[in-house]
Formats: sequence, structure tokens, C-alpha cells
Amino acid sequence: MKFIGNIQLSDDNNYQAVYFSQLYGTFFGVFAKFTCQNPNELSGIDLWLINYKGLINLGLTRAKIKPLYEIEKGKKIQAGVRIIMEVKALHPHYKIPVDMNGKKYQCPKDSFVEVDRRVTKMHGKNQPLNKGVFDEEYWYRDGVEPDGITLDKKPRTIIPKPPYKGKRGASASGIICPRSKNRVL
Repeated sequence: MKFIGNIQLSDDNNYQAVYFSQLYGTFFGVFAKFTCQNPNELSGIDLWLINYKGLINLGLTRAKIKPLYEIEKGKKIQAGVRIIMEVKALHPHYKIPVDMNGKKYQCPKDSFVEVDRRVTKMHGKNQPLNKGVFDEEYWYRDGVEPDGITLDKKPRTIIPKPPYKGKRGASASGIICPRSKNRVL
């Protein structure tokens, strides 16, 4: 079973829902406003992330676009575009343009706009805790107290989550949720 949304590229006045997920206990949605100079020829996309529920605000760090290909009858054909966007906790930017690489992309009727969400670490390298906020997408925690004291004298640790080595949708830092797929009307 596939979950597929619908988008109207000719609607350049409104933001349309393209992705929803949850990170750091925050439920959020991403909306896109499409710009087409010719019918079904994408020349620009602006993204807007809205945080709905949760304590930690998420923001967009960057987004780029690539052609989306599928194999049909043994041939590789362009089936639309893939937007690769990066989300980061505690990041202040909610609206950003998609880097179009100076190109225009054909998205005819029944092609797809797929959104591939990536997660950037909340803090710097090897810093699981910053200003009292723990990066639970990239680290596991087992009872560490802020001052290093443990109540039962057993050593406790903060360890990085293992790197992703498997199929998309499997448990891994920042990529648990599958891509979203939206059909062009």
C-alpha cells in the first residue's frame, strides 16, 4: 500500500502540503509553493515548515532538487522530481527556497514530487547535550546525571546511535520515516 498526496503545480499562490512527520517529540508539516513558467515546468519551489505539537521547534537548513527516475519496461525514465530537505532541531529558519541548480524540471500530469527528509544533528560533533537539550535522534542515554553522579554507583553512558545500515524506513537516526510521494494533477 502506498500513501500518495496530490499537488497542483499551476497553483502558484498557495502553499500545498507535501510532507508530515515527527522528530524530537514534535509533530510538523512541510508545505511547498511551486513556480512554473510553462505548464508543468517547475522553475522554483519555496518550502515552509510548520511546527504543530511538541516542545522543540524544528527548522529547515537546506533543500535541493534532483530528477526522480523509475524503471519502466527495462528503461530508466524521469518520473518527476525528488526534493531533498534537511531539518534541524532548534534551527530558526522555517521558510527556504529549494536550490534548483539553475535548471527547470518537467513534471507532467501523473508524475511525482517526492520529498526525502534528512535530519542534521542538533549540536556539534560528539555533543549530545547543549543548553539542557538532549539530541535523542542521534544519541542514546542511560541515566547520566548532568554532574556525572549516578545513584546506584553503576557507570552509565551516553553513546551514539549506530549508523544506518539497511533499508529505508528501518530504525535509524534521522531516517525512520519513509519518503512522501505526491502526484502531479
